[in-house]
Amino acid sequence: MINIRKFRIHGDNIVECHRTLSIIAEAYQEEPRLIDSPLYAPVYSFVAGDTIYYYELFAGHGRWGGNMGEILLHNGALLREGADSYVTEITGEVEKVLFAMEYCSALPAGNNAWQRNGRALACVLAGIPYLYYAEIGGVELDSDRNIKAARVPNPVVPFSYLSLSVMSGAVCLPVYRPHPSINESLYVHFEDVFGYNISLRLIRKLMQGEDYEEEKVDLEHKTLDLVKILADDRRSIDTFRREEWDCFLSPQEKITVAENSALEWKKKVADKVACSPNFRSLFNVANSLHLKTLGASSIPICLVPQNRIMEFGEILADIYPSLPIALNPYRPLILIWMTGFKPQGDDSRPDRGLAPLARMLAGDTADVMAIIYGPVKERIFNILNRSLADAATQNGLFETIVSLCNHLIVDIAPHADRPLYFPISPARMRMNSQLIFSAFGGICTTFSEHDTDTALRQLLRHNNLDIKECICNPPGGDWSGISYFTDEGEYRWTFLPRVSEIRGKRPDHVFQMKLDELPIFIAIESKGYGRDLETDIGTKLRVYLEDVFDCAPTCSSIANSDWRCFSGAFAINDYDIVTVGAFQYRNEAELYSSLVQGNLDAVIAFEFGDTTKIHVAYGEGKGVIIPELLAHTSAGGDRLEISVHAFDN
Repeated sequence: MINIRKFRIHGDNIVECHRTLSIIAEAYQEEPRLIDSPLYAPVYSFVAGDTIYYYELFAGHGRWGGNMGEILLHNGALLREGADSYVTEITGEVEKVLFAMEYCSALPAGNNAWQRNGRALACVLAGIPYLYYAEIGGVELDSDRNIKAARVPNPVVPFSYLSLSVMSGAVCLPVYRPHPSINESLYVHFEDVFGYNISLRLIRKLMQGEDYEEEKVDLEHKTLDLVKILADDRRSIDTFRREEWDCFLSPQEKITVAENSALEWKKKVADKVACSPNFRSLFNVANSLHLKTLGASSIPICLVPQNRIMEFGEILADIYPSLPIALNPYRPLILIWMTGFKPQGDDSRPDRGLAPLARMLAGDTADVMAIIYGPVKERIFNILNRSLADAATQNGLFETIVSLCNHLIVDIAPHADRPLYFPISPARMRMNSQLIFSAFGGICTTFSEHDTDTALRQLLRHNNLDIKECICNPPGGDWSGISYFTDEGEYRWTFLPRVSEIRGKRPDHVFQMKLDELPIFIAIESKGYGRDLETDIGTKLRVYLEDVFDCAPTCSSIANSDWRCFSGAFAINDYDIVTVGAFQYRNEAELYSSLVQGNLDAVIAFEFGDTTKIHVAYGEGKGVIIPELLAHTSAGGDRLEISVHAFDN
């Protein structure tokens, strides 16, 4: 008897959906097969044993008849932070969340390292197992794209996931893999902490509803081993030592370990950040108090021991006599120093991770005070001055503070005469049961750039011609590498510039094919509508790729070998670039204006529906190959129509 199980992958974008599906299929050692489905909402299946597994891919949160962030919030997540993907199983009229997956290929540098902590905490509180896939061994490049040094995370960051996993008993763990640009010595150094194969076994057991304690413990051991290696490798003693990490892992001993450690907190404020005189005084005094750390002295989090709370309260009263700050003398106090906002006042998303990071490290064993000192836009300050609750509903940073902190001081330079203080009563962190909710309708409510990106990926990945995908960068996607494929293997340029030195524009998609043995790169800019395309975008796409390909690649994988850092001479001798704009169709006039004003070789415009109509326009020259490529697609099936518009430039 054949069993049928139906799943959904709710992803931040189509890249995360496909990546999650690929890992699940690898866990079952099967190859997913595209079945008849709308171009913008693909469905895949594979057979394992006596069961057929179906997977619907929903790219773009909040567009498919429900809002995952709100659902998590109602199940105790406290935060609206959304993971890269959620895997759910449909049973009758409900969806059950099996697990969440997060991906990061960026260098683990600075505050980027804790940007995703809020997502991890939200998942665990809502009863969702959470796996964070990250890479180690990546290299930093200089302005000429030459290798400077390898970059590794501060050990406190992977430890925070491990800490929450142990405190909660839930799965909340990083899974480290070697970065493609890793060199041989670093690979050997970290080889024992790579946990990808263990994660595959864990995922299969999560899918099957089997006991996964062995895999959870194995990943926890690998994470702790990584933390110790990273701490040992640091040039100065600015993190806990090996045995301290072991003790700090105990939920009952956390604050005691931190208070008794010889490690003291020291931190500087970046010179470019405008600060008020009072904040400078507070920060300088805090640095002179020999306060303690939560594992690392260089992160913007420190600990005031319980026996020094009264002393610190007096300091606050001297600096801010107008603020009614009342500290609890019976609990230690964690201080979080938040720049909060970028120089122009825009929200600095990484700082949203600081309060979750503190709670993942210390749990509910201390009170938490957030201190915001960076610039903020007048509109946000006025909302905050009126109501912290209103600010929290409109801004993710304040939501994390309201949900996880006990105190907030806002002292920013443009409003130095009006420092603000808010006492907060945060909800107690409680781990909820597995999340089950009424199934989403599964109908896309608003077509957007997400659907354009999904359609492009489906059309060219599922193609009877030999087309390779070099990069896919949808909204919220990963833009850390462009690949070039040869008969010998794959070469990759990693850590791409957002804008090249000569003002190119990074493409949203690059596909590679051969035409008369000449490599052809199809560079695509994806937008909502044709009017959104930049003037002369075709030239900018071309310049960007030429700029990247003029440099040696960062890494390579030859003959299906493991990725390694590339060294030596390299050149793509002859190649051509076809530039394309892609968007939703409105009328033929916009096809022509986009083609001409964008200086593009071709444009592709979509009319989405159960049957999707594709309009392809091109002028004289290379754009003529685009309708030929689309004619060879195996995606969409009978749900696809192609209309070709040829214009004379």
